[in-house]
Amino acid sequence: MFKKLKLDGLDMMSLMNGLVFFAPVALLVRTSAGLSTATFFTLQALLSIVIFFFEIPAGKITDCIGYRKTIIISQILLCFARILLFVSFETGSLAVFVVEAFAEGIAICFSSGTRSAYLYTIMDEEQFVVKTAHISNCGTVGFIVSTVAYAGMYSLVGIQGLLIATVVSSGIGVVAALTIEAEGNRQVEDETVSSRHLRGKLCNKEVALFVLILSCISIGFILINFFYVEKIMELNLREELLTPIILGYSAIQLLSEKILDKIAKRRYVVAFSISFIIAGILMLLFGIVTNMVLIIAIMLVLPLCLDIPVILLDELQNKYVDEIEMGEKRAELLSFFNMGVNLFEIIFLFASAILSDLGISVCFLIIGVIIILMSILFYLTFGVKKKIV
Repeated sequence: MFKKLKLDGLDMMSLMNGLVFFAPVALLVRTSAGLSTATFFTLQALLSIVIFFFEIPAGKITDCIGYRKTIIISQILLCFARILLFVSFETGSLAVFVVEAFAEGIAICFSSGTRSAYLYTIMDEEQFVVKTAHISNCGTVGFIVSTVAYAGMYSLVGIQGLLIATVVSSGIGVVAALTIEAEGNRQVEDETVSSRHLRGKLCNKEVALFVLILSCISIGFILINFFYVEKIMELNLREELLTPIILGYSAIQLLSEKILDKIAKRRYVVAFSISFIIAGILMLLFGIVTNMVLIIAIMLVLPLCLDIPVILLDELQNKYVDEIEMGEKRAELLSFFNMGVNLFEIIFLFASAILSDLGISVCFLIIGVIIILMSILFYLTFGVKKKIV
């Protein structure tokens, strides 16, 4: 078992990537440089489109060159994107903003699923979920630190200082990535035969179920990010309350490592189904209840209840790749899962105006019901029928 209190390269990289000091004023970074709000959302759409189209090619490259090299490339591209963001802010150049969005999208494509595949390759089953949570917690700590430091830094050094601090953090992340140990030699099969085999393996209900569940989780986090503030306003509370709520649920998310460490080995299908159902129930309650104290309590614990299924699903996806004997195409297959999720995200974001018209409560009710149904279906598919062992 790894030493939980010792930071390794992946931990440090996650911590540095969590230190996004400009995050609270991400929109202001663009508008202050002369871009309109509409252009900002267009750039976000461009980012999603880049991720969608380059997920699979990035996965193919990862399977060829190895996970460690891909993680390093991803971190370098992310640092480059942060530098471009600073340059675009200083110059006000739309072209540089576009290049920055493209570079960030490619960085995300290379990181998508790669860390999961890397950890699964070098660790045993019990280590994997706890280590994944540990790395995630490092990123959460970085987020908490940058959020707390934001107000003071903004008043002292302005947006430029926030951007420079984020660039420095990303640069340290590159150094941390270089310290990651190699995963060892991996056998790469014939590309033509393996790719044809892969396409056949993807056309089944199990893969579709993974994509749908990942999409539900992603949309759940989108609802949290978009609608928590509106819920606060519905309760006639000050918008400033959102900051302590975000810090509160981020601190609670740190419990994921200890919770996952208690789950018995080879009980992950059951643990996933139960934790995902709990998340769905909380979504339902969030849409139904009107008691202010209960609503704030749900706000604080809901992100943790979505985090745990995410980490368990990482393990289960990798086990499924083993079950269908496609380990040599692990990164490409995981990229396919994420590409499907990105498609659902794009559809959801374009439909967000219609959904917001339905009301916050209805949105949470709908996703809550879907999550509960997906939890039951997942257990019936992979638990009862034991398709993942």
